[in-house]
Amino acid sequence: MALIKCKECGHEVSDKALECPNCGCPIEKDIVCEECGEHLEKGVSSCPNCGCPIEKDIVCEECGEHLEKGVSSCPKCGCPVETSAILNDNTPEEEKSYVEYKTYKKKRNVLPLILLIVAIVLVVFISVIVLSNNSSKTGKDSLISMVEEKTIPEKLQESHDIKEISNLINGTTWHYTEDLSTSKIGGWVKVEFKNGQFITYYAAPQDGKWTEGGRGNYKVSEGRYTNTGGKYYSVFWEGKMKFDWLELPCEMAMTIDNNGFQLHVSSSVMKAMNAVTMGVTDAAYYNATHNQVYSGKMEFGDYNWE
Repeated sequence: MALIKCKECGHEVSDKALECPNCGCPIEKDIVCEECGEHLEKGVSSCPNCGCPIEKDIVCEECGEHLEKGVSSCPKCGCPVETSAILNDNTPEEEKSYVEYKTYKKKRNVLPLILLIVAIVLVVFISVIVLSNNSSKTGKDSLISMVEEKTIPEKLQESHDIKEISNLINGTTWHYTEDLSTSKIGGWVKVEFKNGQFITYYAAPQDGKWTEGGRGNYKVSEGRYTNTGGKYYSVFWEGKMKFDWLELPCEMAMTIDNNGFQLHVSSSVMKAMNAVTMGVTDAAYYNATHNQVYSGKMEFGDYNWE
């Protein structure tokens, strides 16, 4: 509510007053569009700025009381106020009541919100279905992958590419721990391959621990057996081994073929010692020693004493 000046006597009166209490002059209200705030001329049926219909002064048909907008009954006599009192079928579209206009505006404003909510619900629903399907598919794929995933030894035996062999060997550990009562090698061996480097270890079963026998670069090569022509791959490295009480440098290799993984150990020093012991000629030395390569089954993984 605000105070305005009477046009007749200049006395300040309420803008809600019907007449000036000082001189009795009727108060002409300043008409303002409630939608956009535009000041309007008297008698206009809609705002020229925004098109909002201008609410007409509502009068109780029973007692003539001027009523506020939005009331459902006259506060003086209780007579119900009906929309039909200000609207009928012949009312021009631009002269719709403010109440009806506001209702229309509310409906129009609510419609996008309803559409947005529906769209969000649909998106969430579709997302749940997609995620559910993907989760189910991922679960199935994981199960299939678990069933079909092969071990590194299986992959090595099936591979026919030296680059793939090299990649599969990288990062693996192997050990030879056969019963020495039947072993020709005379000791246990363990080797780790990583980034082109190896670390080799040796031990006797009673040691209860591994002893490092050397480290350096290893080499992967391929070849064919002379008797069958079958293809194989070999990983070569060098390191020390202990034979009884004597520690000797050795040349070692692990062959990979369809039959599995074999460790091969030979020692040039041992060959020379055997030749001297035998007292043989150079030719006899070759014949006696060139086949002195001891072999045994290599196993994938580390070995730990319990």
